[in-house]
Amino acid sequence: MRRFLMVQFLVGIMVGTIVLQAKAFDPPDSVPPTMDSASQGERASLRRLSESITWVRRAIVAMRLERYRDETSLNLLMKLAKDPSWQVRCYAIRSLARCGESVPEDFFALEQEPRVVRAILRHRYTYDVTRLARGMKVLVRSNQLNDKILACELGVVSGDEKLFELAKETTKTVILRMGRIEAGALSPRLAYLTGQKDMRKHYRWHDWVLKSGRRFAVHARYSLGTTTQDLAPSLLATLPSDRFIALEDYLATLGKRKLDLAIVLDCTASMAQELAQAQGGIDDMMMFVSDVVADLRIAIIGYRDRQDEFKTKAWDFTSSLETARKQLWQLTAEGGGDNPEAVQDALELAYTKLSWRKDSDKTLVLVGDAPPHVGRGTSCINMAKRAHDIAELLTHVIQAAGKDVKHFPEIAEAGGGQCVTLEDGDSLIAQITGLTLGDAFEEEFQEFFRVYLELCR
Repeated sequence: MRRFLMVQFLVGIMVGTIVLQAKAFDPPDSVPPTMDSASQGERASLRRLSESITWVRRAIVAMRLERYRDETSLNLLMKLAKDPSWQVRCYAIRSLARCGESVPEDFFALEQEPRVVRAILRHRYTYDVTRLARGMKVLVRSNQLNDKILACELGVVSGDEKLFELAKETTKTVILRMGRIEAGALSPRLAYLTGQKDMRKHYRWHDWVLKSGRRFAVHARYSLGTTTQDLAPSLLATLPSDRFIALEDYLATLGKRKLDLAIVLDCTASMAQELAQAQGGIDDMMMFVSDVVADLRIAIIGYRDRQDEFKTKAWDFTSSLETARKQLWQLTAEGGGDNPEAVQDALELAYTKLSWRKDSDKTLVLVGDAPPHVGRGTSCINMAKRAHDIAELLTHVIQAAGKDVKHFPEIAEAGGGQCVTLEDGDSLIAQITGLTLGDAFEEEFQEFFRVYLELCR
């Protein structure tokens, strides 16, 4: 049904013409480099990446090209804006807009993917309202809330009063119809639409709509400022040439990796926000990482405390996105009370009971805000060290926002990994993605994945 409705959207927008016009930006204070000034090694690297069969590598080229301002880089960006992958087209549109580039009026005349249309509108290009209205109406009639919210995102940046009002009313419908599972996935997008904080819980969104009454509002939010000075350069665009070439080499290594990833989550009440982030973003992460590595499997372990409904709840490795999502959504954030939690039980289960492959790269990410029980911290550290020394299994630890958890840094150090603390506004899934893929390029992968969430979710 979802595929049929998407096809209907495509048919709807193909009737009519696009009017596309880049908004002019003020010139930067300094003159950006040209492709001719790039090293021979970088130009060869860009060529190889742009010809890769993997969309992620071609999208990285689009972000890198924000560095340059000349006909060669523009032509390559224009080519990427016609790429067979809709994700690459979104990245290319973003880079074209951030560079302040104009495009011919009919350049996107054959664009048929609604998420690319969303990127066009969000980056301050214009789009034919008649065609947009046809496509929006198809999405609004869908029984899938994800289709409806996409219609809302299109309508608020359409520049058309009627479509804006349709988006406003449809946003209400989405909020009032969504349950716990839908809220985890849709909440960040609703926060972007309404200007509210990311509440994650469906009942909190319901209460807010009912209390807001006539004051309910949605907002047109764009991905660009008004001048190029408003746009901080992308990290990928500012990398030194030798580091960018090294990134290409690392991507080639990742493309051959078999990855087993175990996510071990504290599921006590204080972790409700982090659990909701993981539940809402695991599908994004799996789809993204599976396009970077050769073979991905994910295992999920939830843990609470001794007196709770369960100490641990675990699911072995699966390569199925749908299976992993169903498993993750069976977890809820409840219980706890006292400070220590069943960290040792969860880690012991993960290290000894999961079906880790001998020939895989093995990574465990522990997410929590409370230490192991008294007397169990040393055991956790020793287990992480044995797993690293014997099985080459990396253990990373993510502490909840504002937390400095006893034994967590030592567990990560013993496991050959990192211990990081979420800052306010950080994406847990982006952190897991960066730790899983990053090694020497953690920040670069986090940035790329944050843009992925902005453009492609």
